[in-house]
Formats: sequence, C-alpha cells, structure tokens
Amino acid sequence: MKIAWKLLVTVVFAILIIAGAVAIYGLDPMGSGSNEADSEDVVIKGSVNVTTEPDRVELLYFHRTERCVSCNNAEQYTRDTLDKYYAEEMRSGQLSLQSIDYQQDRETADKYNVKVQGLKVVSTHNGQTNIKDIPEIWTYVGDKDAFMGFLKSVIDKELRK
Repeated sequence: MKIAWKLLVTVVFAILIIAGAVAIYGLDPMGSGSNEADSEDVVIKGSVNVTTEPDRVELLYFHRTERCVSCNNAEQYTRDTLDKYYAEEMRSGQLSLQSIDYQQDRETADKYNVKVQGLKVVSTHNGQTNIKDIPEIWTYVGDKDAFMGFLKSVIDKELRK
C-alpha cells in the first residue's frame, strides 16, 4: 500500500508540474508545437498608458534663506532659460520651476534629501519618476550664456524621453 501511495503522489506532482509549465509558457498540451502567440489570430490593437499622470519635467531650485550673488544668479539664469526656450512647455504645465528655501521648508527638503543649495530635475515619464541632482550649474554660474546652454541641454534630454 505504501508503494501505491508514493506512486500516486509522484503522478499528481508530475501532473502539477506539467500543468504549471503549460500555464506559464503557453505550451500546447497536445504537442502540436504551436501556441496562441504564434497564431495569426492574435491582434495587438495598441498600447495603453496605465497612468493618468502626464509626462512632465519639474525643476526644483533649493536655496538657503540668506542668499549670495551666485545663488541668486543660478535661480535667475534658470528662469531666463525657461523664458527664452520653453515658454510653451511652461504654459502647458509640461515644464515647471519651483524655488524652495530648504531651511524654511524642511518637509520638502527632507523629501528630496536636500542639505545644500542646488538644482534637481524631477522627470515623470510613463508613470515613472526620476530625480537628478544637477551640481554642474555651479560650474557655469559665472557665465550666463554657458549656464543657459548647459541647462537647455539638460532640459532637452528630459523632455525627449
């Protein structure tokens, strides 16, 4: 009787493994070698965006309460870049800028792990949000044209995703 019980358990286990393989891999249990994916009857009608959140790019400029010339310039050059190159994207809401005093707004500073002044780019594409620090702005803060050119290249990459 013990042998029959072991045989029954082994057979049931084998059937479960085969059924699982059929379910996971779409194998034809009758052995014809074709599956539904190979059929010409399968029609893909298009993709569906499962998120209701639109694609957008948000610039977050974090500054101290007491500001120096370089910090003021960084914010102004950022605003000038947006005004010059991205007026339509700003109007539509696809692109935005927030200036945040991280010493006063600790909740937002903590959310974005901000300890010093700087620029972050928050991009949302297909429901996925990505946050990038842009410390290179400080390299260009002494040259408005270079700053604007650099920032434009950063924004262009984010908008094209």
